[in-house]
Amino acid sequence: MPVVGNENDTQELQGFLLRSWKERWKPSSWAMKVKMALAGKENGSKVLSELLLKQIFIGSIPNELLLSYLNYATTTQLIPHSIFYSTVAQLVDFSKPRCMNRILELIILVLPSTSCKAREDCLDLAKALLSLLSWLQTVCIMSIRFSQGVITELCNTALTLILDNQNLCGLIRIGSFNST
Repeated sequence: MPVVGNENDTQELQGFLLRSWKERWKPSSWAMKVKMALAGKENGSKVLSELLLKQIFIGSIPNELLLSYLNYATTTQLIPHSIFYSTVAQLVDFSKPRCMNRILELIILVLPSTSCKAREDCLDLAKALLSLLSWLQTVCIMSIRFSQGVITELCNTALTLILDNQNLCGLIRIGSFNST
């Protein structure tokens, strides 16, 4: 997954993540410090989301501390839902089932509280949800193909959460109209 943004900003955020991981910061104190680090950075939330996902998927077992940072950032919308979903939808490494499990669990946790603040954010969220829906279908197919029952169940849960929510379905419909 290519990391977008200014190379210096990306390296600075990477160093920040490494430092926070080494020092084992709690998610709440990490969030306060990362908010200051993101100030004035173009695409800072997107870069942060991509870096966290990239680091979480480095080993065969997800890094729980970095996962807790991603969880905190998405639930507090330090990383907007639209950015989180579009970043997840770019994941193509299906060879790490434990990492995939944890990301799917996070998606299931975040989906019920999915919202947007401004009109532009709602359009971005609509497109991101459409991408996420397509990605979930792909993950479901891959998990069936490779007999990953837990991942299949998590995908089904996430898809059900989306399809049972009228607001999310409406946003997906808007996203589909806008993507053509």
